[in-house]
Amino acid sequence: MKKVLIANIGNRNILYDRQPIKAENKGQDYTGDTFYSITKLLYEAGQMEKIEPNILPTLLGQVYTEVESVLLIGSHQEPPQSQDTYYVALLLEKIFSKQYPEIKFSAIPIPVVIDVNQLIIFYRNLLKPMQESKQPVIICDAGGTAQQKMAMKIAAEYVLKHRQFEVYNVKQEKNLQSTVEKVEPFEFRKILDLETALSLVKHGNFEGALTILQQIQFAEPIIHYIEFLKHRFTLRYEQAKKIGEDNKEAIKQYFEKLDKFLKREPAETYTEFRAALDSNQFFNLREILLVAHYFYHKKNYNDCLLQFHVFVENYTQFLLKKFHNIDTERPSQREGVRKKIKNSLKSRAQSYLQQYVLLCAETKELNETNKTIVDQLFKLLIGKNPSDNSFSELRNHAVHKGIVLSKEEIFRKLPEFDQCFSKVSEKFGLPDPNHNFYINAEKVIEKALR
Repeated sequence: MKKVLIANIGNRNILYDRQPIKAENKGQDYTGDTFYSITKLLYEAGQMEKIEPNILPTLLGQVYTEVESVLLIGSHQEPPQSQDTYYVALLLEKIFSKQYPEIKFSAIPIPVVIDVNQLIIFYRNLLKPMQESKQPVIICDAGGTAQQKMAMKIAAEYVLKHRQFEVYNVKQEKNLQSTVEKVEPFEFRKILDLETALSLVKHGNFEGALTILQQIQFAEPIIHYIEFLKHRFTLRYEQAKKIGEDNKEAIKQYFEKLDKFLKREPAETYTEFRAALDSNQFFNLREILLVAHYFYHKKNYNDCLLQFHVFVENYTQFLLKKFHNIDTERPSQREGVRKKIKNSLKSRAQSYLQQYVLLCAETKELNETNKTIVDQLFKLLIGKNPSDNSFSELRNHAVHKGIVLSKEEIFRKLPEFDQCFSKVSEKFGLPDPNHNFYINAEKVIEKALR
């Protein structure tokens, strides 16, 4: 597919009798008080003999065999300004169409030249057809205002695919001799991609951020840390461990406690849980709770509830295994939970999870820390009405029906959720956002990417 060449037109893009057009040079050959009025009169009078293109011919001479169309962007403000170049674009359209009849030349008016936001909108709309058709683009970076040049490159790097466009600059010496040089166009795109990656990081989407950074061949050590986070955040310990071991020195620049993670060393708060949980169980529970805690402080209560449900399932199962020798993974033993419960509320418990909590609440061996947690879970899942199974029902709605739960819906059906979650998090050493590994990781990544 042949290319389209896009050029912003400035007042240096045309000469009259080998000289730049200036109002102070007017005489018997041309009239007018401004550059705009002079070029308008020249175009309307059809005075083409002494007019010649400048700057663009050098680039066209190099790329014309690759090009099928040229868009000449001339400024045409309302009201017209003294340096507007739309009539220059029209004059160039006429001249080039004769010189290169196989190429379609089009003069395009642009109504702004300074406002970068409006310019980006203009160029984005201009480039949309190329985005859809995947037509390659050549950008001439030699004409127009500085804001036009910047806005066109930003829009191109946002709208077009990698390597779909190339940028050329044309430098002109005092003797009007021009030289062409290719410019690396991807610095703007890199900034945009880095900002997008950072935005994904701030929403816990480490995998999406990693994909973007890999696409732009980002080679800084932080990329190994983000890959580590991708696996840890999704609770894939073995994959996170492998990334950590393979890139230990790079990751330790950002995560000093990497060695402790690789060895599955539990946090300091484990001492309060030692009688009920082994170190691996505590490690796994805290990893699950870290993710739920992250979502909670990001006000993503839907995903917080889903992760907390996983936490409650695992926590109660560990306690039942430890103190009642019940393996809830085995259906026959799971059925035996109800028989062991003494509380009369068991007849109204709707779910296995409610039954687990009821039996845990009757476990006399629990220390104060675990008793506090179980009491909070009792209030959340049983409360005054064990027939209300809202905790698991909300979870099932979200998982099986794809419903995204709002904060209002969760807190209305589970008024104890906020207090329960906060108390449990505190007991596991997560009293506030400053203690959350992933929230702190965001700050580390932001510093590295910016």
